[in-house]
Order: sequence, then structure tokens, then C-alpha cells
Amino acid sequence: MLAALLLLALVPTALTACAPGPAWTRLDPAAAPVSNPLKGLLPYAPEDPAQAPTWSGTALPVTMEWVSLPVSDVVTGPGTYDWDALEEHLGAVAARGHQVVLRFYTDFPGRPSGLPGYLLDQGVETRPYTVHGNGGTGASVSPDYDDPRVMDMLTGLIRALGSAYDGDPRVGFITQGLVGFWGEGHTWPFDGQVSADNPAGEDWMPSRDHQALLLLAWDEAFDTTPTQVRYPTALTTAHDLGYHDDSFGYATLPEQDWHFWSLMSAQGPTATGAWRTRPMGGEIYPPLQSCVFDGPGRCERQVGLAAQDLTEAVGLTHATWLLAEEVFDPGLTGPARERALALNARMGYTLTATRWRHEAGTSALGVEVSNTGVAPFSYDWDLEVVAVDGSGRVLARTVLDGDLRALLPGRTSLWTGALDPPSGTTSLLLRVVNPLEGGAALRFANAGQDTVLPGYLTLGPPSG
Repeated sequence: MLAALLLLALVPTALTACAPGPAWTRLDPAAAPVSNPLKGLLPYAPEDPAQAPTWSGTALPVTMEWVSLPVSDVVTGPGTYDWDALEEHLGAVAARGHQVVLRFYTDFPGRPSGLPGYLLDQGVETRPYTVHGNGGTGASVSPDYDDPRVMDMLTGLIRALGSAYDGDPRVGFITQGLVGFWGEGHTWPFDGQVSADNPAGEDWMPSRDHQALLLLAWDEAFDTTPTQVRYPTALTTAHDLGYHDDSFGYATLPEQDWHFWSLMSAQGPTATGAWRTRPMGGEIYPPLQSCVFDGPGRCERQVGLAAQDLTEAVGLTHATWLLAEEVFDPGLTGPARERALALNARMGYTLTATRWRHEAGTSALGVEVSNTGVAPFSYDWDLEVVAVDGSGRVLARTVLDGDLRALLPGRTSLWTGALDPPSGTTSLLLRVVNPLEGGAALRFANAGQDTVLPGYLTLGPPSG
């Protein structure tokens, strides 16, 4: 379906838009909004969903929050699940008008094992380790992912999660996670290479066949909610998924063969072009978060690491979202905050309504929308036009035909519909409908945004 939409998006604008004429009214553009739903920088949600966030008073506007949970929170036995812990987090985040970026893990260094208790009781092999700050009481362990009991548990969880939550408006994106340290899809330094930490050259990742099985399970379980993986491989390119770079700004640009975009390029255009149908995400490399917005060279002086240019990296990868906890707690001030706001505005989509028309007598509506961002919108949210009276009361509404997912950067498309404005109508307004109740409004990069009603772009008076 998305491939067909992409083909439609590649049709030249002149073929998808009506010929210019006196009935068209041009709309004034404006700067990209600094914040919009399903894009930008995001913080951790509170670990206790009953607690309010403690973000700085100078924190950036928030539309998404990161939730990472152990598999053991939801898998209670073979084929049995308890979603209460997840529901508590989703409910708390949604009550703030935000969507969740979600990950489950079985192994998180420094935390107790996320492997369900019944598998530990059954004696599934687990490997202790001390790298990544792990060790001591309550340390994590790396399970034998190739144990059939573990694989049955993981694939069953994926199917159950998809059945329960695919398309849930509270969930924005899911990183496939589950295996590897932090659920990040790697077990370095236990990656099959001999090193001081891994003298026997052990490889703790699932076998190639089992990795393929997990990818297939994710692909089959999720059709609406986008999922993302950490590392591009010949296996991942066989599936409709996005990618996330969790060392963003440190090893993103292709300066070394192991950097993220080098790995993407090695898998060819299927990987490097995945952003056209599935979003790109990740995390600004944690040691850089405190300094990367302070200006060139500051990270080298402060933490001894060179930071890559974030604006260049966002443009190259077409990133839609990035986890960046320190932007929110302790937060940024002054020029650093302004740079973060600018990056927030640049990421993902930016929608501008360029012109519109309403034909008296036929009730036909047409609105042209362009995308000046770096990525398409990730969902098929409705574009709605409403008729309002002089007090802003909605008198009538209609949904326009079109799919925002097909609107690629640099393209303009026409949305059409019909509306017969009732008596008393003074203006027609446009909005993109966030299906999350109380969710953040999607704002257009237009001067007429929010001038009559919050969350709506004012088009103008109807014809006739």
C-alpha cells in the first residue's frame, strides 16, 4: 500500500494539481513550527507513571516520550500477557497529550534481567557480564536467544503486541528491541570478535535464522504503527521497516565504515531510501547531549569526544525523532536552546498549505499542501476542513481525500473534498486530526495558523 502511495507522490505536481485560475487563493507561508506531533527531540517518560515529569522550565516543547520496559513486565507465562504496566505508561503519557516511542528489552546492563521469570525457573542459559557498567546485586544477564523457549516467547510477544496495539494512537513508534544490550540489537563486545573483553570470541546474538524469524514476526504483526531496527543488514532490507541510530551525532555521518550511514549505504538504496515509507529515529549519543548544542568543538573540550554536525546528520538520514534526555533534564538555555529548537523544527515533516479554492454551486474544495521538511508524515491522519461562524463555532466539517504519508519532501499535492457551508459561515479552516484525544495539534508553516481557532489554519471565507 505504501509503495503505491509513494508512486503517486512521485507524479509531478502539475499532474496532481488543478490548473491555476482566479478561483485559487494563495496562502502566506511562515517559518516551520518549532514543535509538532510525531517529530523532534523527546525525553524519557517518568519511570513511575504515577509521577509527573521533572523537565526543566526551559525544556523544549514535548510531543512524544520514551518508554522502555522489560519483557518480564508483560509476559507472565507461555503465551500469557498482562498489559497493565504498559497501559499505565501509555495512559500517563497520553494524559499529557503525547505519544510514546516504545521499546521492550530482555537485557539492560545495570538492571535486573528482563527475561520472564518462568524461563529463568526453567533453567534457560544466561550469561553474566561486567561490561557496560553491569555487575553486582541485581545485575542483568544475557540469555541464550537461540533457546527455542526464548524464541517462542519473543515471537509470541511480538504477535500479541501487534494484535493489541498496532494502530493504537497512544503509540507513535516502536523500536524492535528485545534482543541485545539495552534491547538495542547488539551484544558488543560479545559479537564474535576476539578482544580483551571477549577472549574466546563468543557471539551472544541470535543466529541469523532466528534474527530473520524475529524480523518476519515484526513485519507481520504491525501494519500501521511504524517499527524500527538499529542495524541495517541483508535481512532487514527484506522488510518494510525504519531504522534508528542510537549513536546519533557521534557515529552517524559516513566518516568510518562502521558509522551508521556507512552501514546503511552498504545495504544499498533499499536501506538508504527506507525513510520514504518508514521513519528514521534514534538517540543523540548520550555523552554528547550535554554539549552538542553549545557550538562547534565544545564536546571535544568538555567530554573528549568529537561531535558531528547534527543538522547535516538530520538532512542525510531524514531523521524524524531523536531521544535526547538532557535537552529536557537538566535542560538548555540561551544559544544552546535556540540551536535545539532549530533542530527540532528541521526534523521530520514540515507542512505548508500553498493555496486553496472553494467553488460556489458545486461545493468542491481543493487545498494544496507542500512538504518542506526532510521526511514524510508517518501516518494517514485525516485532513479536515470546517466551516465556522463569526464566534468560531463549528457549523459543518468534511474530510479531504489524500494520504499524508505519500507527501515526500519537496513535493506538493492536492487534497480535494466537498463542503456546502451553512448559513452564517464566515471562514473555512483546515487541520490535520490527531486521533489521540487531547493530543498535540499539528501546525502548518503558515501565517494563518491558529488565527481563528487553536490548532486550525485559516483558509478564508467560502465562495458565493
